[in-house]
Amino acid sequence: MKPLRAIEVTDSGKVYWILGFLLLYIVSVIVHLSYFPLNGDEPRRAIVALEMLHSGNFIRPTTMGWEYYNKPPVYNWFIALCIKLTGSDSELAVRLPSLISLLVWGYFNYIIVRKIWSRNIAALSSVFLITSVDIYFWGLSNGGEIDVFYSMVVYLQVMALFYFNLKQRWLALFVASYAFCAIGLLTKGYPSLLFQGFTLLALCVYNKSVRVLFKWQHLLGLAVFLLIGGGFFYMYNFYGSAGTYLADLLKESFNKSAFGEFPEKLVKKIIEYPLSFFKIVLPWSLLLLLLFKKHRFRLWQEPLVRFSFLFIIFNIAPYWFTGHPRMRYVYMFLPFSMIIMAWIFYQFKKEYPELINKIFRYIFFFFVLLLAAILATPFFAKTDYVLLAIVAVLLLLYIAFYKKFQQQAVWYFAAGIGMLRLAYAFIFIPVKYDKTKLRYDYEMATMAAANNFQPVTIYKKPDRLELIIDLKISKVNLGTIPAIPYMAYQMPYYYYRSSGNLVMYDTVLTANKTYIGFGSDLQGLNIDTLYSFKDPNQNSEEIILFKQKP
Repeated sequence: MKPLRAIEVTDSGKVYWILGFLLLYIVSVIVHLSYFPLNGDEPRRAIVALEMLHSGNFIRPTTMGWEYYNKPPVYNWFIALCIKLTGSDSELAVRLPSLISLLVWGYFNYIIVRKIWSRNIAALSSVFLITSVDIYFWGLSNGGEIDVFYSMVVYLQVMALFYFNLKQRWLALFVASYAFCAIGLLTKGYPSLLFQGFTLLALCVYNKSVRVLFKWQHLLGLAVFLLIGGGFFYMYNFYGSAGTYLADLLKESFNKSAFGEFPEKLVKKIIEYPLSFFKIVLPWSLLLLLLFKKHRFRLWQEPLVRFSFLFIIFNIAPYWFTGHPRMRYVYMFLPFSMIIMAWIFYQFKKEYPELINKIFRYIFFFFVLLLAAILATPFFAKTDYVLLAIVAVLLLLYIAFYKKFQQQAVWYFAAGIGMLRLAYAFIFIPVKYDKTKLRYDYEMATMAAANNFQPVTIYKKPDRLELIIDLKISKVNLGTIPAIPYMAYQMPYYYYRSSGNLVMYDTVLTANKTYIGFGSDLQGLNIDTLYSFKDPNQNSEEIILFKQKP
């Protein structure tokens, strides 16, 4: 049988294809990246980064002037860097780190995999990764979230364990993996320690030996971890309590486990999880259907495939057996899934090239239907006809050249996903924005104008954060700390965008000072209302810009 290393792309124009694909990919993400307002945790990440830039303190994260304990600061440093380099605090600057992370992630995946397999399989596994629908469409559209960057860090941590184990370079294995583990700790907290521990166990199974755990180089790796992680928390102690910080990170980790949030959804989530995971790996997870045709894929005999399976098996449990439903938390499993998919595809293509070509010929009709759907958009929603025409012409050209590239069908199909993402950016993001019930960007711009673009403080009754680790069978109480109560962080972010003034939070009112408050907290108070709006995202509270009368 012909070795996989010998299967190479011979098309002399492959460099131009790569450059063209990357250009299409970047444009498809950048277009309208600032159109839809920040949502979810995005504005909170932005606020932390902006306050760091204003204060010059990159060790102590704050939101509206108060300590922010829920996440360490590394990802906020990345956002702050993008804001600084672009000279903009727009949504694009906040979301840019995820696009950069995914492209860097795909590049490193290619570099590592090509050291083991052919360049074709390495390139395809990276293309599968960056074009998986969930991360390409949702993950990058909401790029202010932490998950793409964090998943890239975990991937580098895990692949350091595999690759240097393969080369028996033990010092590099432990130093590199624990260094990335420390960066992960300073990005999202304790989950990185679980990845390190469970993956080391997976490596023992892979090696059929536990000797790797007892090598002296392991101590040096732990020293590197303590130097980076411990060094940060030592510096943090000069500004606040590192113990409180670590306790809150522990509480956050347990809240997102089976012990914490949404335990009532646990059984349903366990049952639905395989399908949910299958969905985030689309469209490439459909390659698993090839397994139904009788063929010896020899998956377990291939070292990288075997390790990829073991990594997923040993690490998926904390995400599978939990009531917390967010699938973006498992992006770090995608490249290992794509490595398996790429191997399956090339094994199958060697034996059944005509069947593969036939499958992709049928996919041609999907793009014809997509073109019809795009042309029909004006009948259902307000559409920019110029942008619609651009997308329609590009898609028409794509369809016209489909048969010409039949021999490179999988690569051309990946470009087709880029065309679909471009259509989503040009046409459907504006439609999504037009259907938004509440536009924080508009409301906060109106508030800023009503306040003559002067500084403002958010007033709300304070909260108490209980540092309780609830294990169901017992509870560990680590004390309580004052905290900012729940609120939409779009308010301070978009007020800053409109006025240039950071928004602070306070629990007391001062006469003649301007505040943003919540109707339920202001009943019976003597105030002058300057502007107000109803917020359906915050229990239909009335959000009021006001001054406290003397």
